[in-house]
Amino acid sequence: MNDEHPELSRLRQEIDKIDRKIIENIAKRRQISAKIGKYKHLNKLSITQKKREKEVLKERIKDAEKKNIKKKLTRKLFRLIFRDSRKLQKHPSSFDKKPKN
Repeated sequence: MNDEHPELSRLRQEIDKIDRKIIENIAKRRQISAKIGKYKHLNKLSITQKKREKEVLKERIKDAEKKNIKKKLTRKLFRLIFRDSRKLQKHPSSFDKKPKN
């Protein structure tokens, strides 16, 4: 299929690069989120901060809509990201563990 459709193959390679960048950025975000979790634990701050999440979600939806990304997709994506961040912040030391293969 690659030989028969070189343009399709090239486009898929572009998608693959973008996917790897997405994974890399999620990993960076999780690393920072773990640091935030440690900070919150040390300073006895609440892990869940709904007001902050609402503000961030509103801004991300605005940013996404400017790029023609549907609100529903953005909302679902960031709710997953926020959920992961909360779990990570509740147990920031779990971030230091080796990833499972």
